[in-house]
This record gives sequence, C-alpha cells and structure tokens, in this order.
Amino acid sequence: MYIFSKSFGRRHEPPRHKAKDSFQESEPYPLVASQSESYPSMINANIEWKDTPEAHVYKVHLQGMNNNDVKVEVDEGERVICIIGEKKVKKQEHRGGLHHVEFSSGTFVQRLTLPENSMVDHVRAHMDNGVLTIMVPKHRVMNNNNRVRNINIYEH
Repeated sequence: MYIFSKSFGRRHEPPRHKAKDSFQESEPYPLVASQSESYPSMINANIEWKDTPEAHVYKVHLQGMNNNDVKVEVDEGERVICIIGEKKVKKQEHRGGLHHVEFSSGTFVQRLTLPENSMVDHVRAHMDNGVLTIMVPKHRVMNNNNRVRNINIYEH
C-alpha cells in the first residue's frame, strides 16, 4: 500500500509498525531518525469540529504534546485561528563506553478560518491529555422569523 506525499507528489510506503505515542522510543539507534515514529519529524494533528448552539468547538489531537509545546493565535481581522506546535526530543545514552546523543524536532502549523458568527475576541483554549480544545463563542443571532411588523401603505 502506498500513500502520496502532499509536498512532493512522490510515493512513500507507510510505516510498518505503530507506536502508542508519536514520541515513544521504539528502537535504540534508528538508522534514519526522521523515519522513526519515536522521533517527531512530522506531527499529525487530527482536528474535530463541533458546532453547538453557543460555540464552535475544535478538538486538536496532539498525542505526546503538552501546553508548553503548543501556541494558539487569533487574527481577529481575518477571523483565523493559527495553531503552532513544536516538539523537541533529546536522547542520550551511554552504552559500551560510548556516549550517544540524538536530537530531533517536529513542527506543524494549522490555520482555521472561523465562521462569520464567531466572537474572535472571546476565544478560549485548554489542553488535557494531549487534546487541545478551542472554544469560539458565537454571536447571538436574533430570530427575526417570528417577528410581526406592520407595513404602512401610502397612496400615490
């Protein structure tokens, strides 16, 4: 099975093993650190959006990350939320008289355009167990469908 790379259009085989955590150690000295799931060379953020009567709720699944690894910005003029994540890993190991040090890092940027009825000046976010939840309250919309008003009739 092959998947297409979004950036270069080349075909790559998906990884054959899965780790519970994107940054979990899976082998002691991988030959290519960026291809190992134990290194955050590429962070995949799954995003869920729920539309409630009071707010737009976004849940961003960032396995292995905490609130120090993530920054959320709001461009109020453009109504855009920008989620920026970066994870750095430094591994050191002493084995057989050798000192082995590996560094790896991964970043992602996700931009979400907010709906027209979003109150961009009241956005809240919290992180719990690797899940970033962003709450964007909605402007109250008056239901004008039930309103009855008189129309004046003029003569010509």
